[in-house]
Amino acid sequence: MYKDARSKTPENCATELHLTRMMVLALATSIDAFGVGLSIALLPFNIYLTSIIIGVICFIISWLGFAMGNKLSRFGKAEYFGALVLLAIGVKMLIA
Repeated sequence: MYKDARSKTPENCATELHLTRMMVLALATSIDAFGVGLSIALLPFNIYLTSIIIGVICFIISWLGFAMGNKLSRFGKAEYFGALVLLAIGVKMLIA
C-alpha cells in the first residue's frame, strides 16, 4: 500500500468505488462477521446485547474511517495513513 501510494500519480489513482469493488468488500466483511457470530454463539453472552454493541461500535469506527479518509485524500495522504495503520496492526499482532 505504501509502495502504491508512492508510485501513483494523481491521474492513476482510483477515485470511484464501483459496484464490483463494493460487493467484494461487503463479502469479505460478511465472512469476518460470520466467524465472529459463530464464536459469540458458542460463548455464554447475551447475543442481542452483544450484537447491538458490536453494530454501534462498527458503525462509529467505519464512519470515523470514512471521515478521516475523506479529509486525508484531499492532501493525497490517505494511502500513507492506511499503510501506517496496517503496519501498526501487524506489529501489534507480532508482539502480542
